[in-house]
Amino acid sequence: MVAAEILSNPRNQKDEIQALQDTIYMIGGKWKLPIINSLCNGNKRFRDIKRSIPGI
Repeated sequence: MVAAEILSNPRNQKDEIQALQDTIYMIGGKWKLPIINSLCNGNKRFRDIKRSIPGI
């Protein structure tokens, strides 16, 4: 039943590309990804985040 619904409602490639571009724009930049990675690894305090990213 689910496969039939997926096949009957094709994905809108233009919307998916726009969503991907928006995401890349938001997380782009020199320090954003390393900071997000540090937060995902459990670092919550500024000092811990700073220590976990070499060269910041």
